Amino acid sequence: MNEEIGNYKIDNEIDIEKIISEYSNYLRVVIKNICGNYLSEEDIEEVLLDTFLALWKNKNILNDYKPIKPYISSIAHNLTKKKMTQMHQNQEIGIYICINDFINIFVRKFYYSKCSI
Repeated sequence: MNEEIGNYKIDNEIDIEKIISEYSNYLRVVIKNICGNYLSEEDIEEVLLDTFLALWKNKNILNDYKPIKPYISSIAHNLTKKKMTQMHQNQEIGIYICINDFINIFVRKFYYSKCSI
């Protein structure tokens, strides 16, 4: 497997299918090594697909003589960290909402119990 980006081009167009075929398993391992058990299989698949999408979106600025493996590895690394951060923020928001709901219910019950005396 020759890893220069230019070797994954046909008629000056990137062969994304070939890249997906050759690097999906490798990138899945990269993602799992970063996230451990923090991300679900669906989340890992989403990061994997987002990695290839980012590669596709940047296809016009890729240097044909640079190796592709470090480039897509860094994309996968950054997207995995971003996904984990988003999930952590969502969990914090969920906890805040639960606490806020609990306080609202407690206050209502306390208020109504005082009003009925």
